[in-house]
Amino acid sequence: MAFNYAPFAGLASSLIGSFGTEVTLSRNDEPIAVTSGVFSNRKVYQRSANGHVEVLAVKVLVIPAVDLDSPPLPLDTLAVGTGTYQVQAVKEIKPADTVISYELTVEGE
Repeated sequence: MAFNYAPFAGLASSLIGSFGTEVTLSRNDEPIAVTSGVFSNRKVYQRSANGHVEVLAVKVLVIPAVDLDSPPLPLDTLAVGTGTYQVQAVKEIKPADTVISYELTVEGE
């Protein structure tokens, strides 16, 4: 028997809404959704051409899935406060077949 993860999508939206900041998601300069998001910074380790390991700082924004009619895509833009960010990569947080949230790797201010 499969577990029903749908209630967790609503819980994620509630928690991110309570602790996050307002985010406007736009595609082709047209706003498509207003939601909340929580930023975090990550370190990514990458081997350079000369064999050295480089540490890159990556900014990640987590947004709830239930607030969106369509998933975010690379090159979408995000307005957060006075900053503007561009989505570089999208990862679904998805137990079974239920998308709970999206983890967006972003670049920008």
